[in-house]
Amino acid sequence: MRLATRRVGIVLALMLPLAGCGPAEIGPAPSEGTAAKPWARRLSPQEARAMGDTGALLPFLTALEALETGQYREPVSVIQIGDSHTFSDFFSGRMRELLQQRFGGAGRGLLPPGVAGRYYRPELVEVSETDGWQRLSSFAHDAAGSFGIAGIVQRTDKAGQSMTLTSKEEGGFDRAYMELLRQPGGGTLRVQVDGAPPRQVATAASAPSTEWIEFDTPPHSRSLTVTADGNGPVELLAWGAERRQPGILYGNFGIVGATEGVIGHWDRGVVADELRRRSPALIIVAFGTNEGFAPQIDPQAYARRFTEHVSELARTAPQAAIVIVGPPDAERRYRAAAGTAPGCRAEPPPALPPALPVRHRRGVRQPAYQTVWAAPPNLAVVRAVQRQVAEEQGWYFWDWSAAMGGPCAMYRWAAQDPPLGGEDHVHQRIAGYRLSAERLFEALMAEYQRYRSRPTS
Repeated sequence: MRLATRRVGIVLALMLPLAGCGPAEIGPAPSEGTAAKPWARRLSPQEARAMGDTGALLPFLTALEALETGQYREPVSVIQIGDSHTFSDFFSGRMRELLQQRFGGAGRGLLPPGVAGRYYRPELVEVSETDGWQRLSSFAHDAAGSFGIAGIVQRTDKAGQSMTLTSKEEGGFDRAYMELLRQPGGGTLRVQVDGAPPRQVATAASAPSTEWIEFDTPPHSRSLTVTADGNGPVELLAWGAERRQPGILYGNFGIVGATEGVIGHWDRGVVADELRRRSPALIIVAFGTNEGFAPQIDPQAYARRFTEHVSELARTAPQAAIVIVGPPDAERRYRAAAGTAPGCRAEPPPALPPALPVRHRRGVRQPAYQTVWAAPPNLAVVRAVQRQVAEEQGWYFWDWSAAMGGPCAMYRWAAQDPPLGGEDHVHQRIAGYRLSAERLFEALMAEYQRYRSRPTS
């Protein structure tokens, strides 16, 4: 179902206590619109290729310069989407930390609504919710709904169900926002910042549509709580908080197990409205691990899908540089013939026959094979396709596997003490994700330094 996305904004005046006896219902107000950004638009593929990596990153580099020189006095947004490597916020959290240390921090920015999944631990904030929310995922094979870049929707029709977003930063926030679904029979939400009296948001409408709501709050606000009245279903697509000051906002939106195909489950109108409102200077796309572990892949078909889905994001955000993060090195166990040296191989060993012989040693029956680690062959195929598409489209490609050390890097990362790689040889330890982010940051800052050193006359 494709929804109509309302371009009308709603402003909640939460700066002062309410006069009168009870909470007031909030109605629509004129939209503030999306202000023009004083940085470059993305170059055409031909122009970007002519300038190399600097050309591919130009919108992001000019946005950083605008922050650093004081030309721009508002937050600059970065959005990362991907699979479990993005969901965890270890990689993205370190990227956020490094960018905010260098260019200033403006808070946490946009997040998925509520608790986005098991082990969800977003940096800079704490998130909690009651048990009566139903989390709908765009990754489901039968996914249908008003999904945006968060990839999930939180729904409830039970009274008293709430979720709270709490800033852990000393500066807190002075602006917050929600994205919700208006629908026939929709219920009412109560919105509260810290201990202020709650305000009501009615979500009933004659036809389904999404709506963006913004909150001006007192400086150093700490918590945002939304509570369902139970007089009808309510659905949240996203929420967030920030400080209206120069600095970086870095939002990560990952779904465990997802492939790039999940983008095709998102509502184009909803995503377009989100990207217009956030106006990111950089979109990082980090899929590929799950595609690479698939038993079969058609490179040409994958290239078409990947191009189509990422191009949809790029068209909607013309002032955003696009960075494609190729899948990191990862391995699975393979059976090799008995006597094969254990460890890791650059390529999987030859397949063994289905009926394996059994050898005996001291009366114990043992299979006549050895287990070794190797990257599944389609992982390299996916990485090569993404690199090719990025080159054709004028996007920046960062080879995560090469940054780790190439083939069998994950084996070495998992074996060292303390380990950087996980026992599954697919996911990284926190230290590994942080190191990976530091290497991407170094690559981006090298391009920024080259850009800043350009001749100006």
